[in-house]
Amino acid sequence: MPKHKDLPFQPWGRKAIAEGRKVLTSRCSGLAAVNKNPDEWEYGGENIHGRHIFYNKKDGLLIRCPWQVGVDYDGVTVTGITAKRVQDMTPAEVFDEGLSAEQCWTVDEVYCGKEYGRCTPMAGFKKIWDSIHRRDVNNRYERNPWTWRLSIKRT
Repeated sequence: MPKHKDLPFQPWGRKAIAEGRKVLTSRCSGLAAVNKNPDEWEYGGENIHGRHIFYNKKDGLLIRCPWQVGVDYDGVTVTGITAKRVQDMTPAEVFDEGLSAEQCWTVDEVYCGKEYGRCTPMAGFKKIWDSIHRRDVNNRYERNPWTWRLSIKRT
């Protein structure tokens, strides 16, 4: 059986999966070329081989998603794939990512969009996103990188 790309999670993500709160994960893996010049690329959806792809509008290059629907990745099965820019995340998707109310509301003031003295869920997501992607400037929240948006379930 061929080896599949791992689908690693932060400890809080593993806990959220076990509790049934995390049903979505956003990944930049395999999109380094895309996120260097994101406006040159377009999400092409699912191709005839069942793989999700990006294609370069300028030179026709293709990049495929490293994960597949229906495959078990160490206790987590991908049930759906799409691609979106990270800033297109909705507050509902933030909670589908498994973030707890505490993670969403307890962030430092640098990231806060203050509402009634509390931070917004999007500000909490932004802080967590940037802490995960701190070493890759092309994947920082402000650059609005493309992501693979994977619907998942615990197996």
